[in-house]
Amino acid sequence: EQHIVISLAAGVSLDSVQRLVPNTRKIMRLMPNTAAKVSQSVVAYACTAAVVPHLSWLEDILGSLGMVVPVDDGDMLE
Repeated sequence: EQHIVISLAAGVSLDSVQRLVPNTRKIMRLMPNTAAKVSQSVVAYACTAAVVPHLSWLEDILGSLGMVVPVDDGDMLE
């Protein structure tokens, strides 16, 4: 329960990841765009409630790729 599962799989919801990794509650989905290579990306993320206490340091790390934007999980499926 110490680990955070991070998924970059397009079109795979938090619920789907949780079914694939049933013993975890800490799941984060990321959707970076191609500009991440030059630190000019916009990284959208959604996460489970269990990840919220860790968002400060996670957003710091993701910020090295560019702008970090929280979104609802369903918004990343459209």
